[in-house]
Amino acid sequence: MSWLRERLRRPVALLAGAVLIAVAFSALWLARVTVPYTKDPEPTPQDQTAHTPGAGFTLRGMTTVEVVPQVSGADSPVPGAAFVAVVFDYAGEPGVDVACEVHLLGADRTWTRDTQSWVKDWGYQSFCEGSSGTVLKFFQIPATAVPEVHGIRIWGNGGDIILAGEVKVQ
Repeated sequence: MSWLRERLRRPVALLAGAVLIAVAFSALWLARVTVPYTKDPEPTPQDQTAHTPGAGFTLRGMTTVEVVPQVSGADSPVPGAAFVAVVFDYAGEPGVDVACEVHLLGADRTWTRDTQSWVKDWGYQSFCEGSSGTVLKFFQIPATAVPEVHGIRIWGNGGDIILAGEVKVQ
């Protein structure tokens, strides 16, 4: 408390500190304002291919599922939730290994974490690896949010695309 009293006795130092804080916040705000705005890419309809540098991606479908396959059995969603399965193909240019990050898109929200699963026995991959393949991902979301899901966003090979689609409820 004596530290505060000491500072209040020196109004010039207090005023200088306040001005310094205001200048710092103004500089941060100005730095953020000058960053150019980038619009979301136009959605590509389901079963059509969208391209990022060196790769193409095609959404094959989205559906709700009861369980997610695991090495030790199967996982069920928590009460009040549903699993949305997403299947998409990717193909890179010859010699290009494709990398991708996938998010499920809803109305004004995004689900960024998919549920780890074991799908190689079904002929799918859990993530993009190599130059081409078909990926099967599972997202656990609130059951009430299933109707608002309208596609996926993929960041892959330096590009950003949106693949549109509807969830088929099982």
